[in-house]
Amino acid sequence: MRSIRKRLIGNYITIALVTVLILEGLFAVAISEYYIGGVERILVNQAETSATFFNRYADAGDIYKKSNYIFENLDMEEKALVEVLDLNGCVVIDNTGSSSETPVNTGDFHQALHGNIESWTGRSELNELIIAVSAPIYDDNNIVGVLRYVSSLEPTYQIIIRYLLLSLLLGA
Repeated sequence: MRSIRKRLIGNYITIALVTVLILEGLFAVAISEYYIGGVERILVNQAETSATFFNRYADAGDIYKKSNYIFENLDMEEKALVEVLDLNGCVVIDNTGSSSETPVNTGDFHQALHGNIESWTGRSELNELIIAVSAPIYDDNNIVGVLRYVSSLEPTYQIIIRYLLLSLLLGA
């Protein structure tokens, strides 16, 4: 009699644990998609809107001529790092006013050179988790450069981890 009771209790506990683990996993995926996807959507919208504006109103010419107009018309309250890249991936200017000869070699940049607006998630040179979105800058239907929005994902991951730890505590 006791062995049947133990087996039933063991089965119920196993079913409950598996159910909780599945729900925890689904919650983890949903919360990650919500926060990281939200950051990505914001950056894509900003890059698309800004690139459309600069493609329409910036002076004709190469990216060096366009970069002055872009830099003058960037929102100085922008939270993301905004970079203007030449066709080699070098930073012509960013919203801090600096430039760099170190080329960017990420998927978003290469897709922008093919006319697409694309995002990329990875680590920066400082080993920080970042997300970047790149959009092409045109001059008479020719791509002359890339507008790139970069944001840190560290605060986003801190929020996700906080919610996951709270859900694990509730699940326990």
